[in-house]
Amino acid sequence: MAADVSAVPLQAKTTRGWRMGLSTMLDKELGQWFRTKTWLVQAIIWVLLANGFVAMVLYDNRIAGGDEVRDIATMMFFLFGGMGAAVGAAIAMQDAVIGERESGTAAWVLSKPLSRVAFIASKLLSHSVGMLLTAVAIPGLVFYVLCALRLDEGFALARLAPATRPHARAVLLRLVTPAGTRQVLSQERLLEGLPAAAAEVLDRLVAARLITTRQTAASTLEGASLELAHESLITAWSQL
Repeated sequence: MAADVSAVPLQAKTTRGWRMGLSTMLDKELGQWFRTKTWLVQAIIWVLLANGFVAMVLYDNRIAGGDEVRDIATMMFFLFGGMGAAVGAAIAMQDAVIGERESGTAAWVLSKPLSRVAFIASKLLSHSVGMLLTAVAIPGLVFYVLCALRLDEGFALARLAPATRPHARAVLLRLVTPAGTRQVLSQERLLEGLPAAAAEVLDRLVAARLITTRQTAASTLEGASLELAHESLITAWSQL
């Protein structure tokens, strides 16, 4: 049953000065952002813009992992995400103000109990909050996930001494079946026939979460079953 709105008394706004009408206009402007699909559309656009080029750099097989790819990806993210968000916010606000002025909406709104400062401030605050969420926070979260998925692999090998990297490759390849899928091995079988330094390399790969363990009663790697952490390491990681 619908509520009887006529029973709700109207409350007069007594705000004066530059804040007159600010709360009402701010609620209206924020509603246009978050009570519609505007925030979702903007978030998709900025994620593609800020992270599209970053993803191409992170997953470019011609670029080695480690500090190099991290620095390039970070620079590109802040270039497209940071500068682009600032320019986008200015353009969006300017378009909102000029658009309402040309359509006559601004003149009509300003004829009500609303100060010019509150009109501009509501536009500035709402677009700042909207752009902060859609152009900075959400793309930043996606950037973090992309880096976590890609850079853990490259950094794990980059931290190894050059002489031990072939041992890491040998250990990882033993966890791949001839059909190109993951296989589970015990530590004894995995290290069988490899140099003693391979045991330390295995510990580093487990710590980097490239290899996961299935513990039994033992609390160490001895007696545990080992396998690759992600199926994507087989198909997408060029260093394997």
